[in-house]
Amino acid sequence: MLHALAAVAIAATALTPTALTEPPATEHCAVEIIATADESVSAEDVVCFDTEAERDDYVSAQTASPLSRAGSVKLGTAYKGTNLTGSSLAFWGTGTCASATYGFATLASDWVTGMRSITGSGCSVWVYSAANYGGSSITCLPTCNSLGSVTGTAKSLVFRP
Repeated sequence: MLHALAAVAIAATALTPTALTEPPATEHCAVEIIATADESVSAEDVVCFDTEAERDDYVSAQTASPLSRAGSVKLGTAYKGTNLTGSSLAFWGTGTCASATYGFATLASDWVTGMRSITGSGCSVWVYSAANYGGSSITCLPTCNSLGSVTGTAKSLVFRP
């Protein structure tokens, strides 16, 4: 009888998960950029939300605010998944790409390791594997569903007309 109880205890232990893991949370973030400022994106600059709709509402409110710079718009969005999926980071700033170039000489480390696709809203996007616009690059006119050689290594980017 003792052997049967031990077998039941072992079988029950084998069927009980030792650790339950939850899928990683998807975030939808935004960061303001200034034309030709060669800015850096750090974690302190980024504001995040649970949904794209909440993020887009925030960006709309910022660009419509009397305190915002005239003509502020969303310039593009980077995604942590291929084909414009997963967590996202929207870049917004003054004017449009038709009138200015917007550069990020250094991206936040979280986005460096995670960026897999990007799209420009009326902009072309240049993505570089090194800070200060160096290393390998890919040009997205305006969308790259995959970043090819700079996937997961993007360290700087530019939105251009």
